[in-house]
Amino acid sequence: MPETVLITATGMAGAHISDPALNRVVLFSSANDGSPPTGNITYSYQRSGQTLNVLFDLTPGAHYALSSQLAGGQNSVTFLPENSGTHVVNDQGVLLFMDSLTIFYVDIAGHCNSLAPCYTSIQDAVNAAVTGATIRVVQGDYASSITLNASKSLTVQGGWNTTFTSQTPNSTFMKAPKVNQGSLTLQMVTIRP
Repeated sequence: MPETVLITATGMAGAHISDPALNRVVLFSSANDGSPPTGNITYSYQRSGQTLNVLFDLTPGAHYALSSQLAGGQNSVTFLPENSGTHVVNDQGVLLFMDSLTIFYVDIAGHCNSLAPCYTSIQDAVNAAVTGATIRVVQGDYASSITLNASKSLTVQGGWNTTFTSQTPNSTFMKAPKVNQGSLTLQMVTIRP
């Protein structure tokens, strides 16, 4: 039986099921009458891989914007009620999404415009990333080479400004990477000796 940990959220309660095949977070209204929570919904859990998040007892048709931050293996999730939010509750009052952390950020200064997960080296992001992930790298000259020693497929995108809102070609430089296992795609990165 997978490890199950009780978690609470703003106006909700449920469990995190840590299953090697697929982690799951399941939350229900904590109101005695099962009424939907009002305002932001915030919760956290110990992330150990791709996680299916299922929230029940929400207002059908409600729109939410999602914010997810990973720090020290602890994933903090916040849903903000917004009319323009891309996460929409279905007709049965259920909202579900897959949290796979597929975008990683690299900024030598370590700021990443408050986006997470944030790394100061491309190598650290490569080591932490899961297959299919994209690593967005702030413009600059990265002196060290990177090595991929795992059977995963990653994309490294260079040229990002410090707010990660636009890219400029020929503005991210690095040494040629070594790929001993897996595959690495470079976009908008210039290789220097």
